[in-house]
Amino acid sequence: MSWADAEPAGAGAGYVDQIRMDAAAMTAILAEHGPDAPVLACPGWGVGDVVGHLGEVHRWATEIVRTGEACPRDWPPPTGADLLPWFEAGAVALCRALDEVDPERPCWTFDRPPGRAGFWRRRQAFETAVHHYDVAHATGTPFDLPPAVAALGVTEVLAFMYPRQVALERTRFTARPVRLRATDTGDTWVFGEGGDPQAELSGTASAVLLMLWGRAVDQVARTGDPASLDAFDSVTPTP
Repeated sequence: MSWADAEPAGAGAGYVDQIRMDAAAMTAILAEHGPDAPVLACPGWGVGDVVGHLGEVHRWATEIVRTGEACPRDWPPPTGADLLPWFEAGAVALCRALDEVDPERPCWTFDRPPGRAGFWRRRQAFETAVHHYDVAHATGTPFDLPPAVAALGVTEVLAFMYPRQVALERTRFTARPVRLRATDTGDTWVFGEGGDPQAELSGTASAVLLMLWGRAVDQVARTGDPASLDAFDSVTPTP
């Protein structure tokens, strides 16, 4: 089953709604806590740096969706009091562009061809969700991602991000597969190739997704063959 086939009908609109919710939550965190709290997953960055980075990514994706063409990512964020309204405006523009575009329209992506505009709904939803976690964790703010959305994010990593990392020679496929299990949705996935998994990593779908992005590793239980777990730890499935 392909990555696209794994998605429920109507998921695209849900992705855009998720972007809105996560961006609004990030705006509230920045307004309440300011830009300086350090972000563990992004060494040397504070909350303001993460918000600025995501605002630039949002503008980059918006331009690609509008034109269908690749473009440089060159929207440097402002500093100080201008950052919050700048970020809000970028998120609004991205969601508007994603709402208005035909998801089947040809569009540049960094996925396997043929590229379609709908790719950016999905990709920006998970980009925004992971960075929402970053700033929430940095400030002790509760973080919530719907389990069904998080499970789709795990599928994105296994079907797209991890193979892309391998193709770019940033990591390798592990020959000792492990099972990933979402305790709240019941979904399971096999990470790696080479036979039946002899180890398992389990947690909520959100925890499994964040673990694959190098976050919240303490929220996932590890059982089974130590060599398989070590092999999992030796690869980097996401950038």
